[in-house]
Amino acid sequence: MWWVLTAAFVIAAVLQVMTFSTMFTQPIGAFAVLATVVWAVWTLIGAWLVGLADVYSRVPTSVRFAALAWGAFCAILLSGPLVGVIDALAQPLIGDYSAAVSAPLMEEAAKYLGVALIAGVVPVLFHRPITGLLCGMLSGLGFSFWENLGYTNANLAEIQPQADTATSITTVFTMLGERGVLGAPWGHLAFTGLTCMGIVYFVARTDVTRARRLLVAAGFLVAGMALHGLNNLDPALPDPYSVIIFPVVIIAELGVLVGLIIYAIRAERRWLRDLTEAGVASSVISPQEGRDLVSRRKRRRARKAQEPSARETIVPRQRAQIAYVDALADSAPAAEVDALRARAEAPPHRPG
Repeated sequence: MWWVLTAAFVIAAVLQVMTFSTMFTQPIGAFAVLATVVWAVWTLIGAWLVGLADVYSRVPTSVRFAALAWGAFCAILLSGPLVGVIDALAQPLIGDYSAAVSAPLMEEAAKYLGVALIAGVVPVLFHRPITGLLCGMLSGLGFSFWENLGYTNANLAEIQPQADTATSITTVFTMLGERGVLGAPWGHLAFTGLTCMGIVYFVARTDVTRARRLLVAAGFLVAGMALHGLNNLDPALPDPYSVIIFPVVIIAELGVLVGLIIYAIRAERRWLRDLTEAGVASSVISPQEGRDLVSRRKRRRARKAQEPSARETIVPRQRAQIAYVDALADSAPAAEVDALRARAEAPPHRPG
């Protein structure tokens, strides 16, 4: 499974870069570079914001990067031609509404596939909602990067070669404002975050039948597609309806995303509280430390209670304690558990 994922990354990245490099030979070349930098910075800021939801277990950076890279390279490459095929088939039947079917079906399936492959490589990380949610959001964010860059370059191509430098630069930042700030930039994060919660259910709920796990996972996938379809339905509606529906849809998308984040963080808190109360790491973490770990406010209060010289060392110790509990719960290799135990046992102040 790992080699399948790696090969897909490499092939998709090479093809995407080769396709994009043709922009540099066109009149928009320099502005295509500017657009790439602008959207790359936007994506990095987005990835940092997404990471703020991971307040306990710390999903590995390699897993986060894999999800982001899949969305940016593989999902966009897989879905592009298929969206065109489905759209051509649907248009004679439903006209302008075809975009509400073709894009959600293929784009969500492509983004979902990458996270499912990651779950196949490291299933132990998908026993809790936070990993599925983070990977889904990052896959959606990576997809948004290429999609937004593509729309920006298309707009640049339309105004060249007549446009001057100032007009081209303005076009780049106008697109950033329209699609990256005002135009519900959380859309793909909400769609794919929702679909990937089904992967978590399928991996974690081994106590129910396989048929039920498949059914629930499929339900989450359909729900994400439906939410995406509502988003794409808006442009095809007559003006009075479009003006009313668009704000409702983007607020619904944001509500779904915020709800998923709150749910995942609360699930992490319950997971950590249950393990510490059960004494999973009682030889390393005292009862009071266990109660402090489950709340960010209590962790901060515990740091403030330390001597000033100890405060800078207690943060990594608290993180190591959570990681140690995580490693024990996930039956991590003995060497990793021992290393985390040593860090978790480190005194909360500097000797001497």
